[in-house]
Amino acid sequence: RDSSQAVQDSIKKVDDSIGELSKELKRLGLLERTTWIIVSDHGMASSPVEKVVSAQGLLANFPAARWEWLGALAGVRLNGASSEGVMQALSTLPHASCWPKADLPKRYRFGTHRRIPEIVCLAEVGYSLTDNPARKGPLGQHGYDPEDLSMHGLLIVAGHRIQSGTLGLVNNLEIYGLMCRLLSLIHI
Repeated sequence: RDSSQAVQDSIKKVDDSIGELSKELKRLGLLERTTWIIVSDHGMASSPVEKVVSAQGLLANFPAARWEWLGALAGVRLNGASSEGVMQALSTLPHASCWPKADLPKRYRFGTHRRIPEIVCLAEVGYSLTDNPARKGPLGQHGYDPEDLSMHGLLIVAGHRIQSGTLGLVNNLEIYGLMCRLLSLIHI
């Protein structure tokens, strides 16, 4: 959890906005018929500047290869460069694991789309990959291993037709079905 003042201020702003909306719904006589679904698409983890891992120069022997994106998750587009050679160069990256696209662990459910580059690297939670250590990245990142608790999102469902209780892990893809059911678009 990030306890920085900026994060606390953002939380307060969202909380105040929900409070204002709730007050207005009550004033209009709609609060008792309102269902709240508050969801985030992912969690966040602190990624301090001292945990930035430089990948600068790792592709120097492969002029066609290019970093497609960097951060918690990084991708290399080979553009004809040797996959084995690039993988060997990337094996020196500390605090990161790299895979050819076809060998990405299945549990990530990532890597089958044509836009995903041929090599994908995943930093350890809290670390960030860059090809330019002088450029300061964000102090928080997402895109780490989805099994890490810091990557789990938030789901709050409350109000009309919702029983009070606590659920375990919920896949965000399941929220669509809940909304359809609440709107009487489908019956499950």
